[in-house]
Amino acid sequence: MEQDYVIYQNEKIEYYICRKNIKNIHIRIDAELRIIVSASKKASLDNIRKIILDKALWIKKAQVKVGKRNSQKENLNFENGDIVYFYGRKYELKIINDTKNYVELKDYDVGADLASALEIHINPGYMGNKEYIRNLYFKWMKDMADEELNRAVVKYYEILKNRGVPDPTVEIRVMKSRWGTCMCSRNKIILNLLLIKLPAQCMEYVVLHELSHFKHPNHSKKFYDFIAEYMPDWKARKKIIDEEYSGIL
Repeated sequence: MEQDYVIYQNEKIEYYICRKNIKNIHIRIDAELRIIVSASKKASLDNIRKIILDKALWIKKAQVKVGKRNSQKENLNFENGDIVYFYGRKYELKIINDTKNYVELKDYDVGADLASALEIHINPGYMGNKEYIRNLYFKWMKDMADEELNRAVVKYYEILKNRGVPDPTVEIRVMKSRWGTCMCSRNKIILNLLLIKLPAQCMEYVVLHELSHFKHPNHSKKFYDFIAEYMPDWKARKKIIDEEYSGIL
């Protein structure tokens, strides 16, 4: 890739050019916050520089968003000090030698501050067994998600049942790229286990979104108007998911 830069408001903006067989010029921010420009082999450097300058403000905002997503990604090695998310809050992982195996969320008063931790209590015989610790953690997380997400499904089914929405079968599992999906023909919704890491208001938006597909199996205006009847602030909730928690997927 070619490397180049422009000066915007006395600041140097470095970027990389990837030449491809394309007509238009595209800009993206990669996981390392680098600016990657895809351009044709005939695109002039002057034209690329002009586009970078025109898009400089957008680029800065995009880098902030990618940086925020990166900071939210969990890189769980199941070691003390790892960061995990639950209910929209950040917790420090603590692995504790104990006579029983269990997991719990804890808050500690530390002077004027409140420190939060996710404690995994492990029998001494399993302290070095990361696979065992991982399985205990995911079983606990699945139990938490089953309880919270099914409660949300029941809540919104009771609200929507008079609108022709059926009582669905609910499956909860990890999905790599979706928070949820509706299988209308099978009267079933699938919810991402990782929803338990989002604030309750965001979990409820996803549940309502999937249940609403039984009424409107698309993403038309009627679909979103239907959601708005029962959740007027759905856009704000979706924005929180997209901007603050998309890095969890």
